[in-house]
Amino acid sequence: MSYLNNSKVTTYTAGSYSWSKDVRTKSVEVWGWGPGGGGGSGRKGASTAASGGSGGASGGFFYFSGPASVFNSSETVVVGAGGSGGLAQTNDGQDGNVGNPGTANTVFGNMIAVLGGGGAAGINGTPAAASATGASFAAQIQTTGGSGGGGSRTGGTPAQAVGNVSSTTPQRASGGGGGGGADSVTQRSGGAGGANGNITGNLLAGGTAGLESTGIAGGNGQPGITSTGGIITGGTGGGGGGGYSVGAGGATTGGKGGDGGSPGGGGGGGGGGLSTVANSGAGGNGQDGLVIVIEHF
Repeated sequence: MSYLNNSKVTTYTAGSYSWSKDVRTKSVEVWGWGPGGGGGSGRKGASTAASGGSGGASGGFFYFSGPASVFNSSETVVVGAGGSGGLAQTNDGQDGNVGNPGTANTVFGNMIAVLGGGGAAGINGTPAAASATGASFAAQIQTTGGSGGGGSRTGGTPAQAVGNVSSTTPQRASGGGGGGGADSVTQRSGGAGGANGNITGNLLAGGTAGLESTGIAGGNGQPGITSTGGIITGGTGGGGGGGYSVGAGGATTGGKGGDGGSPGGGGGGGGGGLSTVANSGAGGNGQDGLVIVIEHF
């Protein structure tokens, strides 16, 4: 909790709380992000038949500003924790493990930012991407979560950048990139994590895609909130791990997916691994949600 220019700012991280309205408060702003889902891990199988896992979806978002009279004297606050990524596959000829969704929706009173779904496991084929989730009601601005990118037997699919309504409105988090497939001949890249964009272009880049010879792990997403230019954003998605190939760059497993950025970014999918040679990469973790309450006196 902090005080600034006749305002009180209260920040809630993962957990359950009760907010109490200050007797001096004349108006209230509430910002909320749902938690991101974890990425799925890659399959461990034959070359060109072991896909990477899909990236996790980001959580939804809400914003509301109104007179103090529209809020109860106390409101329930719940902030969901991010979902963990799927564990690496260590058994030959087996699909990866699904990523976990966020633990709970983020709630402030009647407003809800829905949790992000977990990424699909790597298979002998193309796994589904994590679906975008819905978000809130009773809010002036609300968005769905950003979907994670799909894993692939070749290169993982980048997660889609999420856009701003205008250059001055807040922005949601983005999903994780898909993992690349294992291929004993050709290196396969993961997909980049979803960026946060505004009307002038990308504001924050997503996590970098993994590639065996240049760093097989996907990069972590960037944190939001403190972005420059007067725009408050959610975190960006983690990058997908690259698929295992020939051990270039000292790689010993498929690439781990990058973790999502705070708040609410989805984790990247893990890269595929080769039977008898290398385990698959684990999925990256989704990030916790967040609620910020600003009371104006």
